Amino acid sequence: MAWLSAVGAMVALKRRSIEGGSYRVRISLVRLSLWLLEMGLFDKVYAQSIAGTAGDHAYLDPDLFEAQTPRGRYQGGTDQVAMSRTPGFYRIPLVPRDSSRAEWLS
Repeated sequence: MAWLSAVGAMVALKRRSIEGGSYRVRISLVRLSLWLLEMGLFDKVYAQSIAGTAGDHAYLDPDLFEAQTPRGRYQGGTDQVAMSRTPGFYRIPLVPRDSSRAEWLS
């Protein structure tokens, strides 16, 4: 899906440079899935037979983290991709707007 968004953005930028104007890129996940099925790039029978099996295709439990917030304990999921040189870090987890205490810098 991301590659189609990138291609759409590049086509829109090229068209803007030639013709001018502005363009919106819209992508449908359903239409993309149907297109891939029509092209024969996706083997539905294989996907159904392999889904959830052990090894590379197992459903993994999410990595969770906990943090104390102004509204109490918060538990959330970490990034789905783990990078060796840039580990994920959540200095400030998502909190509701206006829930932090007021502070004035001196």
